[in-house]
Amino acid sequence: MTSYEQFLWPLFRAEYIGRIGHIREILNDCYAQGFTASAFDQLHQEFDTVNGATRVVHREDIGELARLAASYARFLRIQLPDGLEDSQLILLEAMVVLAEKVIPLIAMESDFYCLKESVLPQIRELLAPDSDARIEK
Repeated sequence: MTSYEQFLWPLFRAEYIGRIGHIREILNDCYAQGFTASAFDQLHQEFDTVNGATRVVHREDIGELARLAASYARFLRIQLPDGLEDSQLILLEAMVVLAEKVIPLIAMESDFYCLKESVLPQIRELLAPDSDARIEK
């Protein structure tokens, strides 16, 4: 890590934790009050902001997770008028949980080998346009 990245890493860590916490709040509100287009817009924006922040510290792995989650939130917003399948919401929840599980790794400034080599390829596969897990209609 360069000295520039070392300087920015604590700022990124704080931003990441705050954004993921806000994402959890939005999702919890949706479980309590129902999913709305506005909530999916907020989820998309929060994940997109995380993706942008990852560029500063050169963490493409975390950025890809955030980008995939942002894209999926946008996809679900588009699907909302037709109704959402439980499997679609479970996948969204799984992506949020994974983003939460990254927090301790960020605190340790760890390399996320498991994220890059195992989890992200599986998420990409689940989100592929022809995947049955993505769209079950």
